[in-house]
Amino acid sequence: MLSLSRSLRSLARRGGPSALLAALAAAAVVAVGLALLFSSLFPPEVQAARMPVRDLRDGARAVRVEGFDLWYREVGKRSDRPPIVILHGGPGMSDHYFNGVFDYLFASRRVISYDQRGSGFSEIKPDPASYRFPLLVEELEALRSGVIRQDKLILVAHSYGGMIAMQYAVDHPEHVAGLILISSMPPRDWGSRVDADAPPFEERYLAMDPVSRDRAALSSYLASIPETLFDPASGIVPKVGYLSYVPARLLWDSSAGYDFTKGLGRLTAPSLILYGAADTFVDRVPAYLHAVLPGSVMVRFERSGHWAFLEEPERFRAVVSWFLRQANL
Repeated sequence: MLSLSRSLRSLARRGGPSALLAALAAAAVVAVGLALLFSSLFPPEVQAARMPVRDLRDGARAVRVEGFDLWYREVGKRSDRPPIVILHGGPGMSDHYFNGVFDYLFASRRVISYDQRGSGFSEIKPDPASYRFPLLVEELEALRSGVIRQDKLILVAHSYGGMIAMQYAVDHPEHVAGLILISSMPPRDWGSRVDADAPPFEERYLAMDPVSRDRAALSSYLASIPETLFDPASGIVPKVGYLSYVPARLLWDSSAGYDFTKGLGRLTAPSLILYGAADTFVDRVPAYLHAVLPGSVMVRFERSGHWAFLEEPERFRAVVSWFLRQANL
């Protein structure tokens, strides 16, 4: 930079103002070129939007867990029965898409739902280190011990939430009274990611601000939901809430290579595997899970895809109630 300054002064003395202007223009072009080169070699860090916990109505409240304010809702009363804790999928979505389907159980037990960190209506922070799959498992244990304060839980998990439930059951079998897996991801990584064919998110989303990225991802996801339903023309649209794309992608990537099969094979808690006949998203998973989980019960919903609790809600409730009675939960 010092030699460039000396050269410009020399040009000004020899050629006058016009030469100086030409030199400044050339220097500007070089500077812009270097800036573009360095920005392509070292792209800025991709971050999530910064948003506080939201939608605190209808009995929902914020609870502080592991440094995040989580959207949390609890119905029912304390009893000697283990509470039900619902784990949404995504990652990055919201408990809202269950549409209160488990609220009917609150007459005899507590029913607890929450949005995971960076997901749905819980707090979103820009720090990418906050979005690692093991942290979701630690978050659930901190929620159990510090907020729910119950020794044993019945985990009800959908899709990606099934991975959290399975890892938690392997890490903390003493705290799992029962396991209900709905259209769950497999118990080990089969080598394919849901968005494996998509280009790296840096390439597609760096040009957009974090909120715009999330809105674009949500629009894309909502457009694909009918493909995961038994009847795409049914008009069913799960309330996935605010989809946080960057946390979701980071969580997906950090779970690559997972394998819970050995640990699940040692579980003694009763387990129920539910799936829809039209769910091509996880079509090989139920039978595999059934073989891995000792004494598990598997139920197929003939007129459902990925959302049996929305597509066949009455039968879904009946099956869950039957399982809880049969397992003495």
